[in-house]
Amino acid sequence: FEEDIAGNFEGVGMEIGIKEKQLQVVTPIKDSPAERAGVKSGDYILKIDDKSTVDMSVDAAVKLIRGKGGTTVKILFFTKGGTRPVERSIVRDVINIPTLDTSTKPGGIFVIRLY
Repeated sequence: FEEDIAGNFEGVGMEIGIKEKQLQVVTPIKDSPAERAGVKSGDYILKIDDKSTVDMSVDAAVKLIRGKGGTTVKILFFTKGGTRPVERSIVRDVINIPTLDTSTKPGGIFVIRLY
């Protein structure tokens, strides 16, 4: 719990959940190792370090994905619209969870996202 509210943790930087009984990336955190590795929202997670994610809970997956900064985790993803799974080796780092993000949309709309 303390890690979850601290504002930072060591891992790859992606929010995950379960959809259609399969672990799935909800969103990679901006400027995180996961985002830089090409992880996208909607990617399914099939394996974590050669461990199948079939019937794996989100908490169990998080424990496998998080780890000491500078170490590597191998994750097998299946991207929607893809033809075959893709394995990515992602180096863990300190992930700072942003408290807000801003952007500008066409038409002069200013968007503020609170986390």
